[in-house]
Parts: sequence; C-alpha cells; structure tokens
Amino acid sequence: MIKYIKKEHFVNELSQFAKIKILGNDQNTFSDISNLDDIKNNSLIYVSEIRFFEIACNSRASAIIIPYTLEEKAKEIIKIDPVKTFILYENPKLLFTYATSFFKKRIPNYGIDKSVITKSNLDETNVEINPYVTIGENVVIEKDVIIDSFVSIGDNCIIKEGTIIFSGVKIYENCEIGKNCIIHANTVIGADGFGFVSNGENYQKIEHLGRVIIEDNVEIGANCSIDRATLGETRIKKGTKIDNLVQIAHNVTIGENSIICAQVGIAGGAKIGKQVTFAGQVGVSDHAIVEDNVIVGAQAGLTTKKYEKNSFLLGTPAIDAMKFKKSIVLFSQLPDIVKKLYEIENLMNEIKNKSKD
Repeated sequence: MIKYIKKEHFVNELSQFAKIKILGNDQNTFSDISNLDDIKNNSLIYVSEIRFFEIACNSRASAIIIPYTLEEKAKEIIKIDPVKTFILYENPKLLFTYATSFFKKRIPNYGIDKSVITKSNLDETNVEINPYVTIGENVVIEKDVIIDSFVSIGDNCIIKEGTIIFSGVKIYENCEIGKNCIIHANTVIGADGFGFVSNGENYQKIEHLGRVIIEDNVEIGANCSIDRATLGETRIKKGTKIDNLVQIAHNVTIGENSIICAQVGIAGGAKIGKQVTFAGQVGVSDHAIVEDNVIVGAQAGLTTKKYEKNSFLLGTPAIDAMKFKKSIVLFSQLPDIVKKLYEIENLMNEIKNKSKD
C-alpha cells in the first residue's frame, strides 16, 4: 500500500541522510515540500543557484536547502531574520530528494486477497497481494513484496524482498525480479523477442527459451517491454532506472546504475555498460556495444559498432557530440554556401566568355 503522509519533521532529521550544517533556527520544522514555482507555507525547498536565492528567502518556506557557496549570503539573512533556517549540503537537490521519502511510504498491508488465483504456496503474513492477481506454479515471493491488482506472474518466477509491482504488470514464466525493485503499471517482462527466420516463402518463429533477470534496486516505468532471451538471459543490472515506454529486446544486457529515458528502443543482443545515459528516443541497433559512462543525446541512433567509454554522442548515426554540433552549424550555412558557389560559378563563366571575346 502506498501512503502519502502529512507530518511535521524537524530540520535536523535530515542528518540521517547526509552530513549537513544548519544555520539559524535548528529547532524549526517543516510539514511539506515545495518547488520554487509554488512554495507552500511551512515547507522545505532547495536552491542550487544564487539567482533563485532571493525568491526562496522571501517565501513562506520554513527551511531552505542551499549549497556551501551560498553560506555567507545565508548568514547575512539570518542577521536580519534569526528565525530563518538554512540547511547546507554540497548537493541540495540530492538532499531534497532524500527528504521526499518522509512524505510517501510504501507500507505492506499484509495478506492475500480472496480473489487471487495462485498455484504456489505463499505466506500471507509477510506479503501484500491485491485483488485479481494470478500467480503460476513454483513462484517464490519474498517478504515485504507488494503486488497491486490485475498483475499476472508466470510459473517459476522469483520476486525478491521489498519489491513493488503496480497494476496490470505481466511477468512471464522463469523470470527473476531482484530486491527493492519498482515496476510500474502495464509493463511486460519476459515476452518473446522479435525473432523470425525466412524459409523463402514465409517466416518461421524462433522459440525464445531464455529468461529475464532484473537485479536489485531497478525501477521500470509504465508500459515498458523487456523481452526474454532467445537462449540465456536478458539482464538489467542493479540500480538501473528505466523510464516509460521503453523497448528492450532479447539478450540485451544493461549495466549497473544506467539511465534509460522514455521511448528508447534497444535491439537484440546489444550490450550496454554501467552508468550509461540514453536520452529520449535513442535507438540502438542489434549487437551494438556501448561501454561505461557513455551519454547519448535525444533521438540519436547507435549502429552496430562499439562506442568507447566516456563518450558523449549525438545524431544518427551517432558521432562525437562536438563534431555533431559543428556539423549542425555547417548544415545551417549550406544554403548560403550553395548561393555563394553559384555566384562564383556565374562569375567564372563571365570571365570565360570575356576571354573568348
């Protein structure tokens, strides 16, 4: 069960997440969080840049997270208004992100609804399974798992501790979901990959006999498809975050702590390294190799080749970002360049004709 919690918190409670420094009233509290566009009374906000500092200071917020670079500015404000509270941390947005967990808790309401259809022996004292879920044979569901309504889980699956599966998710047979994963609504894990071989007249389906493994602390958005391997496994490694509407084909491997944004498509057999970032609508060809720490800009296309670690890529086919930017500048100048070439050509023709005279 997902609960939204309204409760007052002391600013020093943020020290449980990170080493912080508090300026001003260290007994101050906050009961909400806000962004700078809509700052609520008695809320916590953050500021990363000096250009937003004055807006934050003049707001109704009870506490403001700021970087150490704004410490002297904050001290000047406190001299005028001692009840103000500033929380100093090197990465304000990160500390603010930690704080959001105060207001949204995932608390299992242990039990298995009467409408659940299951062929597996499950312990209803330490899992939450909501109405109209279907569960196949030999399924293992570990403690503190929350399964929302209308989820389908095939035979021989493993769902590990603390994972949350939202409504309408389909997990085919023989798949494994790690600890503390979040799978959002209507995602499908373990469907057959797109594999067919022509016999000259029609297409013979390749049976996909592998499985999907999702490692710990992975979050998968809504309406994603992660296909099972032809043989072996499709694997999403720990800590990776996948946005909505992403297609991941058979036998793909995605490394640890990668970011896959919306509408990305990754073709079969591609190998993606760790801490890779794909912006929206990136396309990856089959068997492409993307090494660690690569960043790929929106709508780029990766062909079947190897991309070296620490690259920043743009365009289709994807090339080094600086080269791409220079190419775009040149491309925008093409009409003027062509016009100039025509002018030169006409001038040359005039000179040629005069020489004949």
